Amino acid sequence: MKKILITFFAILSLFFYSSVFADDTNTIVSETMTAQQLVNQYATDYDITLEQASDLLGINLYERSSQTYRTISTQITVTNSYKPSISFYCETSEYGTYHGIIRILRTEINRNYNGMSKQFSGSLYVNLEQADRIFYIINGDFFDNGTTTLSGGLNIGIGEGASVNLGGSYVDNHYKYVYHEGRVHF
Repeated sequence: MKKILITFFAILSLFFYSSVFADDTNTIVSETMTAQQLVNQYATDYDITLEQASDLLGINLYERSSQTYRTISTQITVTNSYKPSISFYCETSEYGTYHGIIRILRTEINRNYNGMSKQFSGSLYVNLEQADRIFYIINGDFFDNGTTTLSGGLNIGIGEGASVNLGGSYVDNHYKYVYHEGRVHF
């Protein structure tokens, strides 16, 4: 009887301690990329030059590298009609079925959703808890009008955390305050 109960609870625990969390339903992980592909993606995402993207990501395109990279994006709900996303630009280690994040090179809030774009003033804290898990906190206000500027970069390894501040200039027409904690699993 004791073995049956232990087996039952072991199986039951698989359902409660699964590695798939609610945040993961809104997470998109890209295919593996080269340094050049990641820089191209970042330049396209933020409408900047390849040189600017390379500088912001800290990638030297003139060096040969066998490093692999991925983007990971997770959607957050501000309101039912506005769901921006947080994008993490990561250096990864991949071999066969193993994959892990070595560093988060940059993180951004993609403020466009369904043709709607808002400005953001606040902070984004990111912690690469383990090679397969990112913890984040977004805390601030969204506005209908103005401009958003990112101050501070982000280049963290496993077990490290950092905050970036996003400042709103000439903002008006307050839309919504948001405080959201989440985890992204890779």
